[in-house]
Amino acid sequence: MVIHRIRQASSTSTQSNISHSATTSTPPPLHHPSRQEILCLYRHLLRTARQYKSYNLNQYIRKRSKDAFHSHATEVDRDSIAGLYAKGCKDLEVARRQAYIQNVFSMGPLVVELNGKHK
Repeated sequence: MVIHRIRQASSTSTQSNISHSATTSTPPPLHHPSRQEILCLYRHLLRTARQYKSYNLNQYIRKRSKDAFHSHATEVDRDSIAGLYAKGCKDLEVARRQAYIQNVFSMGPLVVELNGKHK
């Protein structure tokens, strides 16, 4: 009986929090990055790609970063640039986190990484 009342109380408070947050949530204002900040993000993505010990992941991150930046190089709308910058920052966080995890739980080098050296 006590557990049922606790569940009821928690479900009603959760519902009121959800309805309150749904009505008051507004998107955060977009940060309009400068050209220097965008180039800094690009360099950080390329440096993060070098942290991957796996050749395949290293090349994938580098290629994906270069392609994304080159395809949007002619973008002039400040809001879309701000959105792309925010997405790039999130991608950088993910890439850094995955590089750390991969390096902690790394395996031996791949065949293409041996550079002609035989085991």
